[in-house]
Amino acid sequence: MSFEQRATVITAAYNAAHCITKAVHSALSQTEQNIEVVIVDDGSTDGTREVISRLAETDSRVRPMFLSENRGAAHALNLATRAARGKWISLLDADDWYEPTRLERLIDAAEAHDVEMVADNQIFYDIQADSRVGLAFQNVGRSQRIGLTDFFEGTSPTASFDYGMLKPIFLASFIRSHRVIYREAIRHGYDYFVLLDFFVAGGRALIVDEPFYYYVQPYGSISRRFASAGGRRYPFEHVKEMNDNIVTEMRGRLSEQHLETLIKRGEAMACLARLHQVRESLGAGRLGSAFIMLVTAPFPFWELCGQRVLSHLSRLHKR
Repeated sequence: MSFEQRATVITAAYNAAHCITKAVHSALSQTEQNIEVVIVDDGSTDGTREVISRLAETDSRVRPMFLSENRGAAHALNLATRAARGKWISLLDADDWYEPTRLERLIDAAEAHDVEMVADNQIFYDIQADSRVGLAFQNVGRSQRIGLTDFFEGTSPTASFDYGMLKPIFLASFIRSHRVIYREAIRHGYDYFVLLDFFVAGGRALIVDEPFYYYVQPYGSISRRFASAGGRRYPFEHVKEMNDNIVTEMRGRLSEQHLETLIKRGEAMACLARLHQVRESLGAGRLGSAFIMLVTAPFPFWELCGQRVLSHLSRLHKR
């Protein structure tokens, strides 16, 4: 199969009129110019459609798609992936943006190392404070090749960043031949599961430690405010349920060790859900409810609380 472009940038946009222009301009301004940008408006109600239409009018590399109703980001990304004409398919969230050399540097590295996926370090950004917060992971000074075992070892939902949060650039021919798609039943956490499916299919990846991707924190660590109006906490309960479904599906496809890691991931999600429920109950003055949740909490919950306390004390010590 021949490809018209070296890369297709795919973006799912829902009520993103306030941020989509910056994201798209960062893609169009890449040093790698042989690209296209496929944007799927996922039934927005705020003028996103008009913004995307104007972007398409000013640059023929922008290919808009419009949905009449909201179907979720996973569905939108699958539509964009099917429409993509690039050799490589690069994810860009509607509220994030790229450094100008990202596509050229990462795709060159992927082709040099003969892998089917490449991702980079990320710059965490608090949009309400208009400030860089830090990097996703500390630079190790070299690129790293990873496979399925490395992916499992590098994913922990209680960490501030893990491999499940990578922003991938996939080799289009690989994900199509292995039918690696975003799971549309999953509204949150679909990023992790598409990466899991990629590695289960035998995909090889390269992580470049340089940061070329700006990731806007949903809840700013400096401002202590949500990035956008109507922001709400992460739905750990939903992700736990989806994780349990994947565990059942993956029995017989994963080793017992890998399956156990996936099960523990679900347990960690349950602990995070309980922790936030306790906080919400305390904030609302429901002391009895918070007390019951605490006294009935399993041991992993208290391990998580201990980790959070130690992490907080460590940050205080560094100041």
